[in-house]
Amino acid sequence: MRRFSVLILTLLYMFQPSLEAATRVITVDEPPSAYVTEDGSVEGYVVDIVRAMHAYMGKELALEVLPEARALKTALVNDNVAIFSFTKTAERDKELQWIGPVMEKSWYVITRSDSYFDSNNLEDFNSIGVVRGDIRATWVEQQGLTNYKLASSHQQNLRFLEKGRVDAIVYNLSGARILSKELGIAEGSFKNTAFIKTSPVYIGLSKHFDDYALWQQAFEAISNNGELDNINAYWLDKLIGEGVLSHLGDSVLSID
Repeated sequence: MRRFSVLILTLLYMFQPSLEAATRVITVDEPPSAYVTEDGSVEGYVVDIVRAMHAYMGKELALEVLPEARALKTALVNDNVAIFSFTKTAERDKELQWIGPVMEKSWYVITRSDSYFDSNNLEDFNSIGVVRGDIRATWVEQQGLTNYKLASSHQQNLRFLEKGRVDAIVYNLSGARILSKELGIAEGSFKNTAFIKTSPVYIGLSKHFDDYALWQQAFEAISNNGELDNINAYWLDKLIGEGVLSHLGDSVLSID
């Protein structure tokens, strides 16, 4: 009986790491916050922030990249899931905790450069492209609009606009410029037709998140020790050099 008990204890010890709840860190492919490079690695402004936080915590960062709707659902129905970068809403606030803000994005109505549409009224367009699970899709629905078309990713949404399958998309021109290079779309193919609003974005954590205090401590630490300033300076220079409209405001990168 003693030998059996020792065997059980040994097995429990051996498999203890697999019994502990592991933290999943999930992002979405939306440059410059996060994007998948040609070699398959994940880079981006907020990726560097999360990577610096992990270095402070003494942890390796293992990132998953999922579509926005799936990433959000994963965090809502599971414990110990971190997602970025997402906008706070009243509905999400009931189900998630937040770290940040980590970036600010401007929303525009974007059309093709040769488009004759120049209205700031979304009802005037025959069709508007938004991404499933994205806060801008939720916002369009909340306006009572029915003339929208859902895409699975920002890349697909931009393709819809390029091919004339939608008249406009709700996005930001800087993101469109970055994705255009990735997709091989000619520079200057799109234009801002109307400004909608600005939106701060955050790292979202599951309602039950074992390391919430540690993550919050890590974010405050890199904000106070100059690490975040270094990340801001690097990405501001990089984006301006690539012709991406951006500036610093309240210690976070703001993307036009």
